[in-house]
Amino acid sequence: MKISDYNLTDNDINHFDDLFSRKLTEEEYYILIAKLELDEVYRHKYKLYRSFLKEVNYDAYSSKILKERFERVKNKTSRRKKVFRFYISFAVVCFFFTFLFYLNFINVSNNELYNFYKDVEIGLPIKMDSKEATVMDSLMILVATNKYNNAINLITNISKSDTSEYFKGICYERLDKLDSALIIYNSILNAKDKMLKDKSNFRIGLIYLKLNDKRSEVVFSNIAKDSLNVYQSHAINIINQSKFKLVP
Repeated sequence: MKISDYNLTDNDINHFDDLFSRKLTEEEYYILIAKLELDEVYRHKYKLYRSFLKEVNYDAYSSKILKERFERVKNKTSRRKKVFRFYISFAVVCFFFTFLFYLNFINVSNNELYNFYKDVEIGLPIKMDSKEATVMDSLMILVATNKYNNAINLITNISKSDTSEYFKGICYERLDKLDSALIIYNSILNAKDKMLKDKSNFRIGLIYLKLNDKRSEVVFSNIAKDSLNVYQSHAINIINQSKFKLVP
């Protein structure tokens, strides 16, 4: 018998496919059993077919498992992306509303308000004699470069005016000599120049604010009621941010 006789041919495969694709009659069943017991070649081909069939079924099963696994991974990844996007969006929304809450409901400390508004200057208060213009330029440079003690010494060399006194008050304020600054600012409240009066009154309110003095409420409330005061809008903002109540 040739070795090639043991090879599983297409006809053999079709034969076994036909047997396994339907229910065998009793006669066919006994014939199959007899062939398997008596025919060595047939038995060998039958085993090959069963092995081949099992392998094909296994591959198909494995492919199905892998496909299902990849599908689960894909779905899981998709869900994670959706969850990630949700949390990112949620975090952005929370941050936005927290920021709004802070702006609208949290009282800003008096010291923070002072530091924010301390450099606010509206209008030019300089009304000096022309012969002192050069000295005033030097004074402005000293103030701008934070040389406040030098600026105070220079002010003593020019004629006293509401303008020079105002800048002396600025220097004392920046040197944290707040009592001296208040004395000077209060003295300017009697000046004829409304601009200087408004500027000094605003500085007084800021100093009271820094000192946590309740009189700051009165000062800013009065400024807020004065439509001709150049600092009206700043006073209103300070009142809103510090949650002051307008004093009648």
